[in-house]
Parts: sequence; structure tokens; C-alpha cells
Amino acid sequence: MSSTYYDEKSGFRLQIHFEPTLGNDFQAIIDEYKPKVAKALDLIKRMENGEIVNHTEVKEESEDRMVDHYNLRMEKELVKGKSLAHTLEMWEETKKFAEDVLNGVIKTSAGKKYETIIFNGIGGSYLGPLMLIIAKYGMDFNTTSGLPMKIYFISNTDSDMFHQITSNINIDASIMVHLSKSGSTSETAGNAQTWMKLCRDRNLVIGEHNAAVTIKDSLLDKIAHENKFIRTWHMEIDTGGRVSVSSAIGFVPYAFARCDYAQFIKGMSYMDTLTRAEGENPAALHATAIDANNHKVGHRNMIVLCYNEFMREYAHYLQQLYMESLGKQFKVDGSEARAGQTVFGGVGTCEQHSFMQQVQKGIADNFVRMIFFEKREHDYANEQAGSMGRQLLAFLMGTQKALIKNSHLV
Repeated sequence: MSSTYYDEKSGFRLQIHFEPTLGNDFQAIIDEYKPKVAKALDLIKRMENGEIVNHTEVKEESEDRMVDHYNLRMEKELVKGKSLAHTLEMWEETKKFAEDVLNGVIKTSAGKKYETIIFNGIGGSYLGPLMLIIAKYGMDFNTTSGLPMKIYFISNTDSDMFHQITSNINIDASIMVHLSKSGSTSETAGNAQTWMKLCRDRNLVIGEHNAAVTIKDSLLDKIAHENKFIRTWHMEIDTGGRVSVSSAIGFVPYAFARCDYAQFIKGMSYMDTLTRAEGENPAALHATAIDANNHKVGHRNMIVLCYNEFMREYAHYLQQLYMESLGKQFKVDGSEARAGQTVFGGVGTCEQHSFMQQVQKGIADNFVRMIFFEKREHDYANEQAGSMGRQLLAFLMGTQKALIKNSHLV
């Protein structure tokens, strides 16, 4: 049993193959889930109007705050000061600042042009920006991008990695951007303190070599103000870290990477409109497939395979998005009910050589999401399949057929 959603304007296609044990009547499953979908759409609508919908009776488990990442990319300004237009205005200002740094208009007080920018963050403040830049330039972005400044990411409290980066750059011509809502995240704060000590030890002006993305009046904001950071961007307290690519967490690194953030966030905004439809709705279709499979067949781990090297970090991004969002101990009424969705994956076909034997023929504890592009920007001849791109697509389709044959949700 399968179902396909296609949006002609964007070219986005979603195809789902259900496990045979769910039966052959897909419409019956859709009809069964209509009340749940309607409830979810109502919650999203209330959330977009600024209502707090994530209250849980267990106080220590309840966030009790608005959730605004949709508002930051909505054409309508349902919450004051939060809309696609406001985000694009901040993007244009940031792009101008980044270009001034990249082109040497803004220099150090010693007259040096900046050569390196390091983004210091963890969780969504690391996974989101890294995913975006790799999606544009690939893993070797410092080689392939042609940018006048080198870009590095640091997240963990890893002294060896910290040393590898800082010992191979000119600290006197570098900026570290600290990405943290509060500034109190241990790993990010520790890296910031170590970096600032390196600057002090070299008698550098601290502010010239530090910038921040944080919420107004946070600990990091105060540190930035006291040390006169070269620039501080403010994000909203209602923006969750795992979805913060809709905020300055996303557009600041994108500006220094000379990527088109405006097109990216407009694409997110357009997808939001598709996923609000009461009829055909790709998000509802996808959620229905996962939930029906988990409850009617048995809980499954989600394996994400992206058949493109530029999408290498997408599985890691989804891992946080799902597991940090859905990993719960209590229901909203306070009753205990442990829930979640385990996610792992990587690049197809590479990762398939690591675990596909078990996926296809071993323990039935998973379903597979396959993500690929129907069109390729570049291609090369291949004797077996006609072209490299066709061969990759053939591997994908062959794997898909094998999984369906072995009764997997794909």
C-alpha cells in the first residue's frame, strides 16, 4: 500500500509505502487520523497566534512559553514584531555587516583584515548552521566556497579540537561568534572563556574578536555589552534551539558564507503553507504514516538516508529535532507515559554498507526515510547505468524495492 503527495510549484514529492500488516485501505487510515490531524492543526494555529500550548501539569517538565519559529517566517504578522518581513529586514542588515567584514571595510584596530570566523555553539546552534553551509558548499566548504574568510565550527568541550583550530589560524585576525540563547550552556560558555583568554594573552581588544547571538539581557548579552563585542544579534526567547535556523542562529553564519538566506527562509515559509492544509497535507500524511506504523505494527526507529553528499548533516539535524521534541516522560495531564522517536542515518549509499544487512533481513525495529533530488546540477557518464546520477538513483530504487519486499515502511 502506498500514497504519493506532489506539489507542482516546488517540485516537492512525498511517497510513502506502508507495511502490509496495516492493510490495503490507505484512505481508511487517513480517515481514522482526521481527528488527530485536526487537533494538531488547531494547536499550530493557536501557537502561531501567540498562545502558550506546551503546558504540562508536571511543572519541571513544562516549558510554558510561546513558540515562535513559524512566526519568524510567516507573511502575516500575527505576533507583533515577528514575521517574514521582519526576519528579512534583519537578514539584509546582517548581510551588509558580513560583507563589510569579508571585504575588509571593517578591520581590527591594528588595521588587519579579518581572515577567520569561528561559530561557537552546541545543539541547534551548531547542527542547523553547519547543515546549511554543508548543503551549499559540501564538507570541504573552506576549499570549495572561494570565500575570503575561513569558517570553522566548534561545539564540544574538546581541548584537542579547540587546539587544532586555534593553532592553525591567525587569532589576531579572527572573530569567534558565540551562539547561545542564555550564554550559560556549559560547553559554549567554556569555549568562549578560553577564546577570550587567548585574546587577552595576546593583548588583543576583546570586543574586536568576539560577537554573539543571544536573547536580550541574557548572561551572554551582558558579557557582550561589557566587552564591547563587535556585534550582537538578538534572537527571541520563544525560539527553540532545535528550530533556531529561522532566526539569527541561521542567518548570521549564512551571511558570512555568502549564501542566500532569503530564498531559504521563503522556502520554509512556502512549505509552512503546504502543511496547514486541511485536505492534502504532506506533514499530516507523513505523521499519520509514522504514528499508524508505530501503534499498529510496533514502535520503530527512524533511519534517514539522504542520497546526496550535500545533505550529509540533515540526519543529525532531524535527530535532534525529533528526539529533543518527542522524548517525553509525561503526558500534558501529568500521567507518566514515556515516548519518543529514535532517529539515526546519514548518506546513501555510504551508510547502507554499515547497517543495511540488518535493516533488510535482521531485527524489524525500523523504518527508512529516503531523501533525494530528482534533478542533478552535474552528471558524468557511467557505463553501467548511463550516468553517475542514474546509478545513484538505481541504488536508491533497488534498496527501496528490497525494503518493501521485506515489509518495511519506506
